[in-house]
Amino acid sequence: MDVVKYFQCTRCEHQARHFGSIIKHYQAIHSTEAGFRVVCGVDGCCRDYSDILYLCRHMRSKHVAFYKEHMQSSDREPDLDESFCALQPAESTVQGIHPCKKVRLSADQIAFDYVASLSLKMREVKKVPASLCQEVRHDIGFMLASSRESLRDDMTQRLMDLNASSDVMSVVHDLLSSASPFEVACETLQTDRDINKYVEDNFGYVQPVQYRLGDGSDDSTVEYMQYVPVLDTLKTMTFFQL
Repeated sequence: MDVVKYFQCTRCEHQARHFGSIIKHYQAIHSTEAGFRVVCGVDGCCRDYSDILYLCRHMRSKHVAFYKEHMQSSDREPDLDESFCALQPAESTVQGIHPCKKVRLSADQIAFDYVASLSLKMREVKKVPASLCQEVRHDIGFMLASSRESLRDDMTQRLMDLNASSDVMSVVHDLLSSASPFEVACETLQTDRDINKYVEDNFGYVQPVQYRLGDGSDDSTVEYMQYVPVLDTLKTMTFFQL
């Protein structure tokens, strides 16, 4: 009889059969909690991180065998672009990791998912007004762009001082002139409508069904009931490994 292994969240009772699902769980549910840190746990490794992306980068570089087995062995397991870092899935014997949909993710996809998840947590969990969430996304994008441009100028000046070749200077300048995935995400997902549309298209979203109660003709006094279809919800949870 086969034994089914699960990855256990270290901050709640959530379990997942795939390491990628536990990773996304941490990022979506716990990453904004005060004092959030997650331990690597692979082969007894005690390194801990407050950022899931850095945890995945650590696993890719320090635990190559584990990473290849759990992050690259399945078409549903995500990884990041080669220039960024990799994300996703774990094991029941490893303490501290989770996510949901195992699908190969690019750096752009990771950034969009992160910004959308953060926006949902602010709006739905922390009850931050949608207008303030939009302002936060705008300010984050602005700060990221300003920091990148400042780094570009400093690097250009430093390379000039070192008499670097024009080819090297051109490559560095072009690289740091391109907006990062998180800048693009903050700019693209600007409004509340943008966030809602992205969530419906990319997350495990099930459209509620609304019923009109009673048969009164006066719309001002009519009441409505909404419910989320159970079967559709179960199908979505199975697909996204929630």
